Order: sequence, then C-alpha cells, then structure tokens
Amino acid sequence: SQHEWWCSEAALGMPPERYAERIQGETWGGANELRIFADNFQTELMVFHIHEQKVEVVRFGEDAGYSERVFLIHDGIHYDLVVKEVDTNAPALDVRRFEASDEQAVELARAVAEAEHRAR
Repeated sequence: SQHEWWCSEAALGMPPERYAERIQGETWGGANELRIFADNFQTELMVFHIHEQKVEVVRFGEDAGYSERVFLIHDGIHYDLVVKEVDTNAPALDVRRFEASDEQAVELARAVAEAEHRAR
C-alpha cells in the first residue's frame, strides 16, 4: 500500500525507527507527512512555497480523486493554512476545506501566496 511505501527506508531516506526519533526531536515534518495527511484525510493538499525566487506549487493527493482540497503556504520554516474568511466576527465560519474542482479558490489562494511572497 501507499502507506507502507511512505514508511519505507527508500521513501524516508533512513530506517523508519531513526526517522521517527528524528521527527520527534527538533526536526519538523515535510513532504512525507503531507503525503500521509493527504491520504489519511482523503484531501488534496496544495502547498505554495514562497521562500524561493518565485512561488512554487506542490500538490499531494492530486491524482487520488479526492473531493476536497486544502491550501497551505510554506515560508521555508512553517506551513500556514489558507482560509477564506466569511465573517470577521465569527472565525468558526472560515472555510478551510474547498471543493477540489473549485478553480476560483485555487486562484484566490495563489493570490494570497503571491502577496505573501512579495511581502518577504
């Protein structure tokens, strides 16, 4: 299965036990964990990397046929969730998961990522 492959030495670049020890220390997760999250939550993750010369997009779970998508911005250190604010007085109403077919949401998330990139 995919999950077994992600937990393999080939995918992790080291024995799984060593990787588990490393990730529990001061090292943060990255692509491996995002793949696992996408699979576990059956949601496509679209990550906008803003720490490069230009905004780069990496997707996890894009070929799995998931019905929902989540947008993240990665600044080289942290991953931040992109949300659509519905009501400034009611953050619980913010949209965090979008329809995977919603191309308007993709463009809005890209615009947020581009603005964050320019502000760096």
